[in-house]
Amino acid sequence: MDNKQRLQKLIAQVGLCSRRQAEQMIKDGKVYLNGEKANLGDRASWEDKIEIDGEQIAKKVKIVWYLLNKPAGYITTVRDQFNRPTVMDFFDNKTHLFPVGRLDYNTTGLLLITNDGELANKLLHPRNKIERIYLAKLDYSLADWELDFLNTTSLNLDGVISKQKIEKVSSRKYKITIWQGSNHHVKKIFAIAKKQVIELKRIGFANLELANLPEGQFRKLSDLEIKKLTLLV
Repeated sequence: MDNKQRLQKLIAQVGLCSRRQAEQMIKDGKVYLNGEKANLGDRASWEDKIEIDGEQIAKKVKIVWYLLNKPAGYITTVRDQFNRPTVMDFFDNKTHLFPVGRLDYNTTGLLLITNDGELANKLLHPRNKIERIYLAKLDYSLADWELDFLNTTSLNLDGVISKQKIEKVSSRKYKITIWQGSNHHVKKIFAIAKKQVIELKRIGFANLELANLPEGQFRKLSDLEIKKLTLLV
């Protein structure tokens, strides 16, 4: 039985990058298969020798997913050139782990951490319309007509067309749902109504909820939760 698969898919499974990024590395001549420069369309298995930039990649590692409650004051990146605190500081074994998307420096809440480049890339792709839910505290309350306008209008946020669902929680606090993520997405939505977001917390992503997980703590996703994520894309 042929257990070979597309080389770029195999590389993505290790968690080094997405499948698309693996394809680009193959095009750039950075990938070697059994000592020969690899080509797009090559198929391989873990019995083959796969090298990227001269280093042999490890065999398929166990896919892991974590749900972190990110505190304010942490950069969402694997490493920071200025040695500022990053979300990876919460993890002892960081091998191949990376954050799925990003939360701003002072934004708190649900952030996924994984070594699954392929699924992470799919969850972030705009075509899949993965749900993100936030709690936003504003400097001033929205007028009723402003709330209605934001809920019924497709907004152009610097070229990103955004639909959103906003529910009032208290005088200045709102629950907002969006279906794609871009830089400062939520802040730009409320800026349309000339309101400033002074606190922002993500409480939901895809079919996952932050629930009562304390800030700075993380938990491992169950096999069932991971399976449900794959079914979304």
